[in-house]
Amino acid sequence: MRVYVSTAFLDTREAIEIARAADELGYDGIAIPDHVVNLETLQTPYPYTKDGSRRWEAFTDWPDPWVMIGAIALVTTRLRFVTTVYLPAMRDPYSAAKSIGTAAVLARGPARTRRRGGLVP
Repeated sequence: MRVYVSTAFLDTREAIEIARAADELGYDGIAIPDHVVNLETLQTPYPYTKDGSRRWEAFTDWPDPWVMIGAIALVTTRLRFVTTVYLPAMRDPYSAAKSIGTAAVLARGPARTRRRGGLVP
């Protein structure tokens, strides 16, 4: 079994330090979420919780996952990287491919992602 640490809901700068610690402690990888649009208030209930509230605060950091992978790869030596969610439909294909390719080079291996087209947890 592989064990990954998630950067979901973390301050962007803290995620770098947590990744460095995960690398030193022997974790297998880092999982990075993605959100393109994050509204301050929701007009409809969030569909993935019983009470309809989302699991994060309105102003939670959602850094670009490929930039994060590149940054974390430069301060770690053995971690693998995966996006927990990636919304390719919200980006132009050329820019997405360029970002993913650059991250893969910096991360010492292929990029892996879970692609989604809509709202997911």
